[in-house]
Parts: sequence; structure tokens; C-alpha cells
Amino acid sequence: MSGVGVAWFGYRTRVRLLRDFPMPGRQGEPLRLFYRLTYYFIFPFYVFLTRDGYLLGNGSDLYLLPEGDIKRWQASGHLPNPLPIYKMTFKDRCPVWCSWGILILVGIVMSILKS
Repeated sequence: MSGVGVAWFGYRTRVRLLRDFPMPGRQGEPLRLFYRLTYYFIFPFYVFLTRDGYLLGNGSDLYLLPEGDIKRWQASGHLPNPLPIYKMTFKDRCPVWCSWGILILVGIVMSILKS
């Protein structure tokens, strides 16, 4: 995150658990399938949200699954085909909606004050 004056620029990621992975990791640790969302913002407003894709890991170490790995593991039966779809919740979308609402409201108020 970086800042200029009173505005801060950056991003925040959220990881959502989808399901357990059927095979263990290299050290025998249990693996899970996750989905990652990234919020980009200019403090204090969230500007937009991206859906980054599937992650595999144990919760502390997570690795993005490239499309080639997904297809290979689906063909071998280690990943379900199709993958579970992550449905964004109200909680996922609310920060973005609220920030755009506030920005629109500030714009309206500023235009009223100018006239």
C-alpha cells in the first residue's frame, strides 16, 4: 500500500474456502481449494473488485492454480470437473457498492454546492 497526501492506494485480498482437496501436499499436509478476491482501493473508498481464481494450499501457504494445472488435475480425477463455482455474497460486494454510492453522493453534493 502506498500513500500520497491523504489518499492511500492499494489492494486487499480475501480468500474463501471452497472444499478440501482429495490428495495431501508434499509433506503430507492436508490441502484445500480456495477462491481469491482482490479489492483495489483509494482510501477510504473501495474502487473495484476482481475475481482472481482458484488457490490450492493449507491455509498459510497458498498457490494460484493456473488453467493448465486445473485441466491436468481434472483429467487425473484429483479436481472435480467442473470446479465448484464461487458465488459472491452480499458481504463480498457491499464494500464496493457502498464506496461507489458515497462517491456518487459526494459528486452530487459538490455539484449542488457549486451552483
